[in-house]
Amino acid sequence: NQFTPLLTMYRAERGFSELAVNTLLFGYVIGLIPSLLLAHRLAARWGTRTPLVLAVSVSALGSILVAAGSHDPALMFAGRMSTGMALGIGMVVGGLALDSLTTTPGRAPRASAMSLTSGFAMGAGAAGALAQWAPTPATAPFLLHGVLCATGAVLITRSPTNSTVQARPEPLERNRIPPPRAFHLL
Repeated sequence: NQFTPLLTMYRAERGFSELAVNTLLFGYVIGLIPSLLLAHRLAARWGTRTPLVLAVSVSALGSILVAAGSHDPALMFAGRMSTGMALGIGMVVGGLALDSLTTTPGRAPRASAMSLTSGFAMGAGAAGALAQWAPTPATAPFLLHGVLCATGAVLITRSPTNSTVQARPEPLERNRIPPPRAFHLL
């Protein structure tokens, strides 16, 4: 979430228009939605460890692209898409990995929600502080993020679990109700 606190800087110091900044925010969604829909299949095929390492690597790539393209909206857009993709994989597969580590019902979703929320808060706070006081405000938050991603990838590869998930849960035909038309439109 280090990008959001820098939006004012991109407008004021880089001269990006409101449309350009909002388009960069939208790039995140373009990467996020497909990864949310496909991440479970990755975990079913390769277990949780490989997709999590992929997510961390793609997230680092996103930071590199945004930092390198601080004057180039096209590079920044690609970086934002990468970041969105990484978050989608991380949320789905990370939740599955947490679920495999606990036997307490409901604990994994709570842990997942709290880690996501605290990560969003700490990332935005750290990025804002670095953008305010670091000598290179457009790159420092993303460099720190890259270092944290590298550390995270190493920790994930050393994790004790690489659970696999069921590719297709057994459908309960009596519970299968098609979503309403409004769901599809939304």
